[in-house]
Amino acid sequence: MASIARSAARRANYASSSSTAGSPTPNHSSRSATSASTWGYEELKVGIEYDGSSRLTRDRIRHDRHRGNRLATQGWHMRHFTDADLYRHPARILTTLRPLLTPP
Repeated sequence: MASIARSAARRANYASSSSTAGSPTPNHSSRSATSASTWGYEELKVGIEYDGSSRLTRDRIRHDRHRGNRLATQGWHMRHFTDADLYRHPARILTTLRPLLTPP
């Protein structure tokens, strides 16, 4: 799991390298939302989560969906990625994040 987190962080940092957003905060906890996401850009209200197998239990899914809905009502843009995104389709991560991390 640690290697997956490091890989995702590297990819998220790469996606943000062409933006003014800087680097995401790992294990981000939004003060306004009192919730945690895997990575977050507080100023832009962008949260990035890796949905690994440990998050696929019924209780975890319920908790994550409730948290995601609460963050959305506060203006956050949550994006979720899986192992397939990280290892087979990393361009999807970049394509998804770039518009959120770069100014119009």
